[in-house]
Amino acid sequence: MEISDSKYLERSWDKYIGLEYKHLGLYPETGIDCFNLIKYIYKKELNIEIPYTTRTFCNIVDETWYYRNHERYFDDNANSSRGWEKTDTLEPFTVIGMVLGASTTTNHCAMYIGNNKIIHTMINHKSHIATYGSYYKQYTVGKCKWVGIKN
Repeated sequence: MEISDSKYLERSWDKYIGLEYKHLGLYPETGIDCFNLIKYIYKKELNIEIPYTTRTFCNIVDETWYYRNHERYFDDNANSSRGWEKTDTLEPFTVIGMVLGASTTTNHCAMYIGNNKIIHTMINHKSHIATYGSYYKQYTVGKCKWVGIKN
């Protein structure tokens, strides 16, 4: 699949903005979390079905997950056997893993959409586009993209 920065910058991301955050939420209509938002966008924009959800690597069912130190499931499994390849470059649809709050494990992710912008949702925030600047960069612990996406 061929992806070009300019093609996806021209897209309207408005349909993904303003969605309610819900921990482990799967659906835009009832609330969605950061990874499941990316899963949803991948399906809608690229027709790629990621075969798992946040619950696969986060079985803590309340908001305290954000502050816990637990295994680095997403980090450790961002490999080709799970559909991902690690990357050092930022291209549209690159998933950026972050460590936020009082944790030492990846507990947040956002998707790069081009032009130094990310789309994401998080606790106490509806989905939105933000600048991928020094604030988010300082918490970044890794980047990956779905195997088969080519720029």
